Amino acid sequence: MEINQAQFLNYTVNRKMTSDELSNTVNYVSVAENAPVSLNSAPIENEISVASVGSTVSDEALEKLYNSVSVTTVANPNVNSAKLSTSYRSFSPAEIMQIKTVIYNLHNGGETPTPDPTPDPTPTNSFVSSFVDVDTMFDYLNNVDSSITKESGITKAQLVTLTQDDDWEDANYDFFGSLNRIFDVLDVDDDASLSYQEIKDFIGEELGANFNDYYDKVNSYSDKIQDEYEKMSSQEKLEFAIDKAREYLEASGLTDQLDALDRLLDQEDMFNDIKVGNIAIANLNKNNTSGYTNLGAYNYYAINNNPYTTNDGESGNYKIWTYDEDFVDDEDGNQDLGITLDISLLDGSWYDLVNTLVHELTHATAFKYYIQTNDGVSISRDVIDTLHDKGALSDKDYHFFVDDDYEHWNNLSSSDVTDEESKMFKRLQYLLYEQWGEYAAYQVDADYNDSIGQDVYYRDGDNTTTAVDGKNEKQSIDDHIKASYENELPPDYKWWSYA
Repeated sequence: MEINQAQFLNYTVNRKMTSDELSNTVNYVSVAENAPVSLNSAPIENEISVASVGSTVSDEALEKLYNSVSVTTVANPNVNSAKLSTSYRSFSPAEIMQIKTVIYNLHNGGETPTPDPTPDPTPTNSFVSSFVDVDTMFDYLNNVDSSITKESGITKAQLVTLTQDDDWEDANYDFFGSLNRIFDVLDVDDDASLSYQEIKDFIGEELGANFNDYYDKVNSYSDKIQDEYEKMSSQEKLEFAIDKAREYLEASGLTDQLDALDRLLDQEDMFNDIKVGNIAIANLNKNNTSGYTNLGAYNYYAINNNPYTTNDGESGNYKIWTYDEDFVDDEDGNQDLGITLDISLLDGSWYDLVNTLVHELTHATAFKYYIQTNDGVSISRDVIDTLHDKGALSDKDYHFFVDDDYEHWNNLSSSDVTDEESKMFKRLQYLLYEQWGEYAAYQVDADYNDSIGQDVYYRDGDNTTTAVDGKNEKQSIDDHIKASYENELPPDYKWWSYA
């Protein structure tokens, strides 16, 4: 394939530049001749060329708790009706309320008092609504995920999953995100899991009602990671960011991004000094007068002149990925493709470098959706299932392609393609682009920010584009893209992760 016939593009993660920065900063966009890659080839088998168109309380539980309870007779049975020992923590809140009322009835006679419809058996000295200390925290976690116990501790993957419950995290000061933010410091035995004791050593006997104290403690631990980061060489910082990105991608199950990472690491960067594989650090903002700082770029060749109007009436061009490996061309000059992260990130916070890399790796998943041949680019029939599984392709559109033994899909290879088939195949290409375009990349970096509690713990100078509460992520991403990217087609299906 003649790569130099395609259009060269790059994506960036932007933040608004200050007036001082503007004075020191040309758009970092290299454009070759805008001619499409040749696509006039016969499709591969099963591929279509782009050119072709309350539980009850058991007797055992009652006996266990009865033996550890001292009862106080009170006028109001709904208030302090029993003083419970720490053994109550082995039961759910619903069980505890039932046990309280049964025991009160046993000792005082009369009818069993009506339970509070929303009982809260935990002490109130906590800024977290669901638990007050490490013991009750693990009780809560065990109810959420039975594989999490005081004996097993909690793994990074389990912790990251908890950080994606936006409503709970936003209501509780990103509590689990804060633990994950300082995971490396808390994990003293370096076994990729936080034990009961490791968390207790950090939290103490109880959380306390004052979040400010906890906030200061988290920041002091976070500073330890930042201090170590600042001692690293530029090369070591890049390697650190790659390791951290891999940890996050593995923990969150982002296998496409992991594949993109491994693929780029197997390539060679031909033009930069600070690099690992085809992921490099360079100055992306030399002579930049755009008003935004380019924090990162995924550079690749693509076919760009593909106009489309979404079901929501938005118009623009979608892109078809073709190639992203560095090469030297006698006519077009050097082509530095792959991922490049801006050198300014080396002087910032470690998590901004990781976040930018995670964002760019989402763009780099493009290779998953297209097949390179000597004659052009093809799309596999498998993408129909992929898009449907992701919720991008509706049931109606899915059945259009797969019904009657893929009749419409197979007809795309014929010389008698109908207007409807051509239209639907164009939609398929648009939906493929949305899986690795800006909306997808910003949602993934918003989820990464959630995983480290960034909307609570961000500091001056941090990139805060997606460091917002879950309910505000969709609007913040949409506003940012429309303000700083030209003609970026938005998805016309539910692309955001907030439930």
